[in-house]
Amino acid sequence: MRLRRRAQGFTLIECLVSVVILGMGLVGVVGCLTVALLSSKKASRIQLATAIAQDTIEDMRSRGFGSIDYDEFPSTTEVPELPGGVKTVEIHDDFDGDPRLKRVVVEVSWRSSASNTARCRLETVISNRTEHAGG
Repeated sequence: MRLRRRAQGFTLIECLVSVVILGMGLVGVVGCLTVALLSSKKASRIQLATAIAQDTIEDMRSRGFGSIDYDEFPSTTEVPELPGGVKTVEIHDDFDGDPRLKRVVVEVSWRSSASNTARCRLETVISNRTEHAGG
């Protein structure tokens, strides 16, 4: 008779152990989801910063060599799409002693956490194709 009664249900301790095991599993899953969401957010911000820097460089190329200056492209501008975002542009004339070359550095930085700053930095050299070497 005792065997039959015991086989019909679960004891309180068995139920509590099951709940603890399920709870530990859920905590692990929630932790993985949190890490995945943070990684996705970080990747999205890196992609956005890279696109902003690339767009700036492509805009410089499309406007032409003579338009690449701080009047057209300010040295520092805010980037409202990123938290604490700032875009910095450096233009170096006469790159490598050649007046037909400009070295351009575009850096986009933003606040990635309370104390850290993340950066995306792109550099390129833009040439004046209309001016000849002897001219």
